[in-house]
Amino acid sequence: MLFWHVPAPNEALLISGSKHRRQETQFRIVTGHGCFVVPIKQKARILSLALREAEIVEDCITNQGIRLNVRAVAAFKVGDDPVSIANAARRFLAEQERMEELVGRGFRRSPAVHRRRAHRRGDHQGT
Repeated sequence: MLFWHVPAPNEALLISGSKHRRQETQFRIVTGHGCFVVPIKQKARILSLALREAEIVEDCITNQGIRLNVRAVAAFKVGDDPVSIANAARRFLAEQERMEELVGRGFRRSPAVHRRRAHRRGDHQGT
């Protein structure tokens, strides 16, 4: 029994259990065309490549001591190249519905945010 799968233009089809995979990944990546998937031997999963948005909210204090509640929106998407798709699949495939939350959390943990938090605590050293 063979099944034909075709990903949408903003999706990547990830096929595990296939012998036709690239050396650096454990799965085959299909974009822009369809392919056969053998249900017993292979598993096909869809990864969205659509543009997404993550809301970022951060409380901070300026150098003048003014308290701010900063709100920002980060727009992001998975790149169309195989390396970007493979990296996103490893990180987000099981939790695609939470991708915005996970990426937003990553922005809040950026080095600039850590410097601001250190400055708020008063333990900055020239940053």
